[in-house]
Amino acid sequence: MISQEEVGEHKGEYPVYSSQTENDGILGYIDSYDFEGTYLTWTTDGAKAGTVFFRDGRFNCTNVCGTLRAKDATRIEPNFFRYALNLASSWFVRYDINPKLMNNVMARIRVQKPPFEEQRAIAAFLDRETARLDTLIAKKEELIERLQEKRTALISRAVTKGLDAHARMKDSGVGWLGDVPEGWEVKRLKFTIDGCQNGMWGDEPNGTADDIICIRVADFDRVTSRVRDREFTLRAVPLSQRRGRELQAGDLLLEKSGGGELQPVGKVVLYDLPYQAICSNFVARMQPLDEYDSRFLNYLFDAAYAGRLNVNSLKQNTGIQNLDSDAYLSERAGFPPFEEQRAIAAHLDHETARLDALVAKIQDAI
Repeated sequence: MISQEEVGEHKGEYPVYSSQTENDGILGYIDSYDFEGTYLTWTTDGAKAGTVFFRDGRFNCTNVCGTLRAKDATRIEPNFFRYALNLASSWFVRYDINPKLMNNVMARIRVQKPPFEEQRAIAAFLDRETARLDTLIAKKEELIERLQEKRTALISRAVTKGLDAHARMKDSGVGWLGDVPEGWEVKRLKFTIDGCQNGMWGDEPNGTADDIICIRVADFDRVTSRVRDREFTLRAVPLSQRRGRELQAGDLLLEKSGGGELQPVGKVVLYDLPYQAICSNFVARMQPLDEYDSRFLNYLFDAAYAGRLNVNSLKQNTGIQNLDSDAYLSERAGFPPFEEQRAIAAHLDHETARLDALVAKIQDAI
């Protein structure tokens, strides 16, 4: 077992491979090594269990990273078997609790074994062709990233400065806003909604007549800032408890718990689906007041999230982040008259749909 603390205390040049698959599976680097030579490693636990890597040199493995070494280097090309095992391993992962592919199971996997020279030729061919595809994918992913940055900037500009490039401006007195058009009102976010109502626990699905769709943080589309339309989780909630809590089209849903360093808590999405539903206990429901357009508010919260307004509203950061919604909603923003809100929302609906369609085409190409 090699912990993050140990990696931090013994920094060095030798990689530590773990159950993660991002960044080539590297947890960090320390000043000693346990393995030297040519190996295959695989992830024994977690969502990517069974992923096989080629390793060469001096390195370390944690307790959730298995190792394989050829008995006879003159008959076995490890890089060929990296490809062969990656093709086979997914059939042997156990999914009953936490996905696992343990040593005794890996030992029983049978794969094809061509003659040694053919192993080397196949591995070289696959290295060349997958590298070419990976380069193309990386370029397309870079383009997607630029389009997403453009989307964020487009929303932020429209909801903080308006659509009229020649509008007279005034100082908002709010750091993240800067100047806003003269006709806009600056007020706290909480004064635009009718409360912030926490979601419900409910029981596990049991097939009763009281089952209702439950919207969770996992149902948030963090790019489009809407609830994904898909197969939802059901919860059994008595009718007496869900009265007044059923979601309406135009409600805004606030992520109160979850998140992480790369995906901080505090995301807001628009609920615009035609289903009877409630939201989970990790989510809070916000209903816009009549004088505020829900789509405009959704875009405004999107800009606020990108600007990390929630960074000072976290109650803790110990694995699961919890948002102090009162502090978050006490932040101030600029609000144009209702008709201008609708015009901004319509403009952003059109422009973001165009960008999203471009991203979808690139994803299809990938």
